[in-house]
Amino acid sequence: MRIRWREVTWYSRLIAAGLFVLLPFIGFWLGIQYARSLGPLAMQVVEHPSQDGSATNGTSQSTSSFNEPPKTVLGKTVVAIPGTHEFVMKTLPGVTFTVEAAGRLSGGVPVPACGAGSFFYLPDPDDSRKLGSCIDTRKLSLPGETPGIAYAVLRIDNKSNGYVNGRFLQLFWNSEHGEALESSLADNIPRRDSYGALPFSSRRTVIGFLVPAGQEQIQLVFGEYGKAPGIAETQETLLGKSVGGWIVNFVQKTMSDIPG
Repeated sequence: MRIRWREVTWYSRLIAAGLFVLLPFIGFWLGIQYARSLGPLAMQVVEHPSQDGSATNGTSQSTSSFNEPPKTVLGKTVVAIPGTHEFVMKTLPGVTFTVEAAGRLSGGVPVPACGAGSFFYLPDPDDSRKLGSCIDTRKLSLPGETPGIAYAVLRIDNKSNGYVNGRFLQLFWNSEHGEALESSLADNIPRRDSYGALPFSSRRTVIGFLVPAGQEQIQLVFGEYGKAPGIAETQETLLGKSVGGWIVNFVQKTMSDIPG
């Protein structure tokens, strides 16, 4: 049978009708396969314990759109620690610090508001208009370990007439495999020089720390560490400025005072 290219025939009509029916189904199937290859678009966690005292952990779908940044911390796996923890410092009268939430993130996810790639996301709880911090998982490196993030939501209530500005939380972690006994000081993620609150005001901020993704326990310590210097401070210097802290266990979901 000779094909007549410039003439409408019975078989050209049949081919057109078949494509009209099949193409939407083929496109739908391809879209499903692509979505599955991306994984979940976003995972979110409620940062505060529920009324019965239990923590809300896990993987409910985020409601953020492509134009709106997420409102919660994001990661493929999120472990939240219930409860709040308050501390003060003698050198800063009239100022109260409260760790409103703490947790651990592992496994980045696609976050549409951050762009292409896999990200951890730390919001700015003090200003919902800001995007917050998009942390590209490809740029995180922790020798010998899969990188993750421990985070703390810190509220600073400043009832004094002075501006509070500095760093007030540090994190240490011990390797949970091998024979290494020394504690490692966690880098701030994202890096920041300082954070604080204006006179007679209250401010909340999310502070992230680079830790191994599967780390079961860390030490979160507090003190008046000042602004970040041009060169790295030694662990001994930072520990010398610490006045207290907590042992955070992500398996037991507890945050207990460090003895002594």
